Amino acid sequence: MRMEPIKVYMDSENEGEIICPNCENKKIINVANYRIATKPIKVKCRCGHSFSIMLEHRRYHRRNTTIPGKIFHAESKKEIDNILIKSISVTGIGFETKSLRGIKVGDTFEIAFLLKDSFDSAVRESIVVRRVHGSFIGAEFLDKDKYNYELDFYVMPELSMS
Repeated sequence: MRMEPIKVYMDSENEGEIICPNCENKKIINVANYRIATKPIKVKCRCGHSFSIMLEHRRYHRRNTTIPGKIFHAESKKEIDNILIKSISVTGIGFETKSLRGIKVGDTFEIAFLLKDSFDSAVRESIVVRRVHGSFIGAEFLDKDKYNYELDFYVMPELSMS
């Protein structure tokens, strides 16, 4: 049985915590003196269990998802197209669009969607495009001072109560 690599989120000092899925032993690692890994890294716990990790150098946790949404003109608020949100964090989203062409880095829009949480929480945010790769768009939320409680809880990593 092959397991997906465990994501280890690195902080601004390039430190992250590895937790063994077998014995739950924790270890802080520092990768400041190593090149950034783009592939899974195989590690072995002192309990003897081997598993793979993937280093994430993001400031905030990102959740993969498939949420339908809509994109609007920033000024007129007129609907432009449907989108499919593929990943989301408290600071931005990654989404796909099939028919919207000509999007450039720096363009601003509004997006709207319903979270797949127990309340179907509505989210409407202004975004700025940071990355364009074919039909995939990476965007950052514009209002950095706005706190979205529902979004924060939606993207939070699952907590174990054991």
